[in-house]
Amino acid sequence: MLFLELLVVAYLVVAILTGFMVFSAIANKAVRLMFIVLGLVMPIIFLYAVVASLFSRNHKAPPRFNEEMAGVEDEIETERLRLFGGERTCPSFGEHWERMYQAYLEKVVARAAKTSEQIVSIGTGIHLGKAA
Repeated sequence: MLFLELLVVAYLVVAILTGFMVFSAIANKAVRLMFIVLGLVMPIIFLYAVVASLFSRNHKAPPRFNEEMAGVEDEIETERLRLFGGERTCPSFGEHWERMYQAYLEKVVARAAKTSEQIVSIGTGIHLGKAA
């Protein structure tokens, strides 16, 4: 609860400072209004970005699959088995890496398709009036 109270107080301080700075520096009313609105919205956008990045599931892209490196890893696994014995890792590192990268690419393509559909829906939602 204290955190929320401090957050509200900090927002009010930012709002007051924004108002003072804009009124003292800008004479044009339209530009002054624009800067006040931006100054009041910016902390909300910042807070949203911080929270979204904390709880986002977007991770870095896995390293691109490379057949030669996967083959070398499998050779290393074979040598490990020859030296120390035990069971072979199943699936092999190369197969796991390839499946992981394929799943990542499928996810990226699905997101791109969804975003593309959303962009198209914005364009089709705009109706122009009849020309006179």
